[in-house]
Amino acid sequence: FTPAGTGPDSVEALVPYELNGTLAADWAVTRASVRVATAGGAPSVQFEKSTGTGAFDPVALTTVTLGSGACEAAVANIDGTVASGDKLRMNILNAGSAQNWYVSVQLHHPF
Repeated sequence: FTPAGTGPDSVEALVPYELNGTLAADWAVTRASVRVATAGGAPSVQFEKSTGTGAFDPVALTTVTLGSGACEAAVANIDGTVASGDKLRMNILNAGSAQNWYVSVQLHHPF
């Protein structure tokens, strides 16, 4: 995936439920990562959550910025939680000229 420009991505990921798929859980957001196959500029991504079933109402979780010419960066020890059914998305603050992006968010719930 290579973003066409800046702004929120149209893809939203749902925060999972516990193992049986029906019990809601609170999850700690432990790490957010951005990797690009071809470095360019200093791309920056804000990770956001939204609660409820209506339109996405963004709440910032963290921002990951790659250094100029870097292919990867991450932020750990994020002070944020999400709940089952919340939505997550990325908001491109600066796309630079980087190509072929991969983003990830790690969640932790002690079952």
